[in-house]
Amino acid sequence: MRNTKHEHFSGSLVVPVINGDGLVTEVYGRKILGKRLRKGTPQHLYLPGAHQGVWNAATLVDSEEVILCEALIDAMTFWVNGYRNVTASYGTSGFTEDHLTVFKFKQANIKRVLIACNYSPLR
Repeated sequence: MRNTKHEHFSGSLVVPVINGDGLVTEVYGRKILGKRLRKGTPQHLYLPGAHQGVWNAATLVDSEEVILCEALIDAMTFWVNGYRNVTASYGTSGFTEDHLTVFKFKQANIKRVLIACNYSPLR
């Protein structure tokens, strides 16, 4: 609940980030109303405070190559199309120590990280 008394994730597809112990460490919300949102309403939402956890971390440890997306909805698009070696930061400034820990984990086989971005040519 926000200070305005509106539910934080109202009108959003909501996805939990669950750690290896089965605990929810982060929640991601993607607004589904598109252009019908009030001006200034963010499309991507997270829980207030510091971000925790890494989505799909268990699969990354076994991968030589990882695809890093900006948002979970982007990563899930890769995942449903067969690219299981994918995760997401929490927005453009959301790469955390948790991500770095997974990427540098001693048993991890990660040799290369591909950064997926939305490219929009200048008009």
